[in-house]
Amino acid sequence: MKAAVLYGPRDLRVEERSDSIRLSEHAVMLRVAAVGICGSDLHCYAQGGIGTHPLEAPMIVGHEACGWIDEAGDSLFAVEPGFACGQCRECLSWRYNLCRDMIFLGTPPHDGAMREKLAVPRRFLHRAPEGVPPWAATLAEPMAVACHAATLANIDAGDRVAILGGATIGLLLAVVARTRGASEVFVTDIVESRLQKALSLGATAVANAAETDAREWLLDHTHGDGCDVVF
Repeated sequence: MKAAVLYGPRDLRVEERSDSIRLSEHAVMLRVAAVGICGSDLHCYAQGGIGTHPLEAPMIVGHEACGWIDEAGDSLFAVEPGFACGQCRECLSWRYNLCRDMIFLGTPPHDGAMREKLAVPRRFLHRAPEGVPPWAATLAEPMAVACHAATLANIDAGDRVAILGGATIGLLLAVVARTRGASEVFVTDIVESRLQKALSLGATAVANAAETDAREWLLDHTHGDGCDVVF
């Protein structure tokens, strides 16, 4: 199968890899349909690693993935990219995101999803609604980040929400905030195309933070009251 393999900073190669993947009892083979490119992928590409995880051997990149499994016909599944062990204290207390034995796709030293086939434990596959295209299904993981952030912030109906930074997570937060009933959603960024996208996704108003004092702008648009929630 073909795979996108990172050898070092700015050294990404598309090459043939063995497709003789051994499946465990609880895993299925996914035919990868699409993979998103996350900021962490860009860090790995530019710097040869991310945070405390340096690249020490060639690694297949990517974790925002979706695909099909043969036994499910044409159904599309989004991949939850952190494969927790399911046995440790954190997993058993339903805090499996803190699993010490986590295998997270595309984070050194674990191979990622930018390949034609991928073995995935069944419990980390989530069926996409009918009609959702692959590119949209790859947004399931970043959308989960936005949903969790909104839950932690306890956005409620009528809240004013400010989002400082309109990249992927910020834009998805704008969508989630509106869905949860926020009365006004303000977005700042320094990239004009992101600001225009925020407006198309339901933002009340946007501002270029390279040209405007964000604090003064927000106070002006809220008549001095400020916002209930700020991301």
